Amino acid sequence: MSEESRNKIKRDLRKMGIHRWSTCTISEIGERLNPKLRGWVNYYGKFGKYELRRVFRNLDHRLVKWVMKRYKNLRGRIRRGYNAIKKIKGLYPNILEHWKVGMTDLKI
Repeated sequence: MSEESRNKIKRDLRKMGIHRWSTCTISEIGERLNPKLRGWVNYYGKFGKYELRRVFRNLDHRLVKWVMKRYKNLRGRIRRGYNAIKKIKGLYPNILEHWKVGMTDLKI
């Protein structure tokens, strides 16, 4: 996976503004993101799993920002945000494509 491809995916994620989808549920986010995630995993995941995992770390951070905006008690508390995303991943491990295939650094 080239650096240019990595940067393009990160730019796409940034443009989507996932952290601003505070009215959406995690399942709605999954419905919106999974077609793109599935394509990236199928195309880049064959040979560039390590690089793709680094890109998905960025996506997980954007999900943390989403959860911190969605729930008032998590605002400004990034560690609690990561713990909330880990809990969501534990409850719904197949809701996002990169969680399903194990390309995430979040540990449960």
